[in-house]
Amino acid sequence: MKRSAFTLIELLVVIAIIAILAAILFPVFAQAREKARAASCLSNQKQIMLAFKMYAQDYDETHPPSQNWTSFSAPDLNGATFSGVTQPYIKNRGIFICPSNKRTRNPDPSYNVPDDGIHHTSTSYAVNLDAGYMGYYFGPQYSGTPDGLLQIVQSGISGSEASVDKPAQLIALVEKGQLESSWQLVRFWWLVSAPISFAKPHNSRANFGFDDGHVKSMKWTATYGGVGSGCDTWLWTNCGSGGFTADSADYYRKYVMETGASVVPNFQDW
Repeated sequence: MKRSAFTLIELLVVIAIIAILAAILFPVFAQAREKARAASCLSNQKQIMLAFKMYAQDYDETHPPSQNWTSFSAPDLNGATFSGVTQPYIKNRGIFICPSNKRTRNPDPSYNVPDDGIHHTSTSYAVNLDAGYMGYYFGPQYSGTPDGLLQIVQSGISGSEASVDKPAQLIALVEKGQLESSWQLVRFWWLVSAPISFAKPHNSRANFGFDDGHVKSMKWTATYGGVGSGCDTWLWTNCGSGGFTADSADYYRKYVMETGASVVPNFQDW
């Protein structure tokens, strides 16, 4: 006698197989979508880095400022941010938003001022202060160490492009965390507060723009290099000149790795 329907057992087996396949394939699809968003973000950063170079050519080979203000009290702010001063070279505000950065506060509030008198160019990116992208009270040297020890480290980098020894090994542009909406600058030791300051939205990786204009996907911890690896793996400021040495890099490597592991959830994924 010919059957006309599945038995209950057969139906349950089919459903179980479909569920197993879905559990296997859905994460793969999600990763593929994220790779596409990561590529878009990488393209954004490339255009921003090209804008930085055009800005420098127009302003005596000087890096654009991270954010500058003549007043620190709203609504009397009068200044500029890197996303604003480079807007004339890009003419697209959307370039400054990573498609994987689901902004909880957009446009950026607080101290970011209109760059054209009306609009502010919000951004999910930030520039590296210690690469010479100066901010309001920040200069070319940074004083103190992140654990509060009295020490002054001179990187030798100023706002001038000529002060950069190895632009291909110097990070200029990074990805901000979703909760970091006001600041448009970062410092290398802020990784210890990574959930607020930094982001790794692309399958636990982030995109970085380098001072020579190229862009690259990396792990945050890979940007510091290993303890004892010298200056060539330290990507945050001039190393080997201006007073910042391989020993200085090792000091900060140890601080970031040890402190980050103790205060940042899932630090091993960074």
